[in-house]
Amino acid sequence: MRICHFFIALVLSLLFQVKAETLTIGTTLSVDSLQYLIDKWQEEMDGNQVKTVNRTAMSLERLLMQPNEVDIIFSSSPILLYNLKENNKLAILPKKSQQNNKLIPEYLTQYAVAVAFSGFGILYNEALLKERGMNLPTDWQDLLDIKYNGSVVMSSPSRSGTTHLLIEMLLQQQGWKSGWATILEMSSNLSTISSRSFGVAEKLKSGLVYAGLTIDNYANLALKNKNLGFQYFPNSIASATFLA
Repeated sequence: MRICHFFIALVLSLLFQVKAETLTIGTTLSVDSLQYLIDKWQEEMDGNQVKTVNRTAMSLERLLMQPNEVDIIFSSSPILLYNLKENNKLAILPKKSQQNNKLIPEYLTQYAVAVAFSGFGILYNEALLKERGMNLPTDWQDLLDIKYNGSVVMSSPSRSGTTHLLIEMLLQQQGWKSGWATILEMSSNLSTISSRSFGVAEKLKSGLVYAGLTIDNYANLALKNKNLGFQYFPNSIASATFLA
């Protein structure tokens, strides 16, 4: 995930408008990926508490459709925000925050800002691959090799907004027929399907699989483990993380 200083300042300016003693964040992201912003808010607000509500996009949507205490939403799912906007569940942002919204869908320009961009790729256990004399994976085709049988992990596109976008990216780039053929062939090498996006990195760190599909945000957190490596897909799209 790439967050420039301008976006950090923008996020914090919006967070500081929340004057409650406890800031409640609803998110589909891992809490680790938000820790820097949480720490900065607490620093500026004299240690006020932060509560995170971490759910899948569908589960978070159900929560937000009901009376709730969520102040801020962080998510990479434009579908979640579209549904909330259509049901009048999003507040309109201050005009100043709307001035830099050229990179997000037009229907969200009044309600959300893009605060970071992530790319998709392959997180792999380099130590295990070298031990077995296998080349490091760089693209979808590598994950179709029978050597990866039972050793690939991904999260469920029905539960993960980022994986949903990853599958859409593949279908747009390879075409409907060829794209689904790639997915089906790779599925024969799957060890498991994680219920959450950040579960992919956990499986890699445990040494249970050789490679997994993920975004750079979760990969970068996992790269503290010296046995792991990450490779962007050659034509990866840039996926926005939204604040609303």
